[in-house]
Amino acid sequence: MKTLGPTAKIEPLDGDTFQFNCQPGLRCFGDCCSDLTLMLMPYDALRLRQALALGSEVFLERYTETVRDSDEGVPRVQVKMGDDAKKRCPFLANDGCTVYEDRPGACRIFPLGRAAAAASAPGMEGGLGGGRLAPSGVREQFFLVREEVCHGWEEPREWSIDPWLDDQGMRSYLAQNDRWLSIFTRLPALEKDRHAEQRFSMFRTAAYHLDRFRDLVTGDAFSQRFELGDEQLARIREDDEALLDFAVDWLAFSLFGDLTITPKSV
Repeated sequence: MKTLGPTAKIEPLDGDTFQFNCQPGLRCFGDCCSDLTLMLMPYDALRLRQALALGSEVFLERYTETVRDSDEGVPRVQVKMGDDAKKRCPFLANDGCTVYEDRPGACRIFPLGRAAAAASAPGMEGGLGGGRLAPSGVREQFFLVREEVCHGWEEPREWSIDPWLDDQGMRSYLAQNDRWLSIFTRLPALEKDRHAEQRFSMFRTAAYHLDRFRDLVTGDAFSQRFELGDEQLARIREDDEALLDFAVDWLAFSLFGDLTITPKSV
C-alpha cells in the first residue's frame, strides 16, 4: 500500500506505540488528502466502486490512472487527483471524505505504513523490529508516515498497532492485500518477458477490470478449458470478492505457471 504526499517522511516505529489522533476540528483536517500518490490495491478499487455503485470500467475511467513504476516498469493503478491548484483527492469534500466507510487501506492505516513479505524473506525474521508474523502468514513491519501538514501528532492519544488496525477497519484489507502479495512481488520479473505488455494487460483485467474478467471466466470458452465446479462458478457470478479471490489463482497460473487452477484433460 502506498500513499504519499509531497512532504511525507518515513520514520521507524519505536516499539509498537505511537501518539496520534485525527478528527474534525483540527486545523489541518483534510489537508493531507491532496497531491497524493495513492496506489489502489485490487480490494481498494473493489470497495470504492461498490460504494459508488459504479461498474469497474466507469470507475477506473473516472477516478483512476495507470502509471508505470519508474523503478520496475510495472503498471500501477492510482487515484487521479483533481486538476485544481491543490490537486485534491476526488473523494474529498469540505466536511471530509465522501467514501470514508470504504476508503482505501493506505488511507485507513495512516499515519502508519506497512511493509509485508513472505515469512522466509531475508531481513524479516525476529521480533517486531525485523517483522512480525501476520494472521495471513506473511511477515509485516510497520513504520510512521509523517506529513508536514498533519497536526494529529500533537493530539494526546496513544495507540498501539493492533488496536489501531482494529479501530480503522484494516483487517479485511490486510487479508486481501496479503493474498495478492505473491502476484505483486513477482510482477517486476515480467518486464523482461517479450510478451510483457500482453501479460500486464492480463494482470490489469483480472485485478481491476472485474466486470470484464467476470465475462471471461463465466463464458463457455473458459469452462471448456478449466475445471470450475458449479458452486464456485455461482460464487464467481454473484460475489465480487469471490471473483477477486479467483483472480489471484488465475494470475498465479497464467502469469507464473503455479498449479492454482486445473485445466481440463484434452
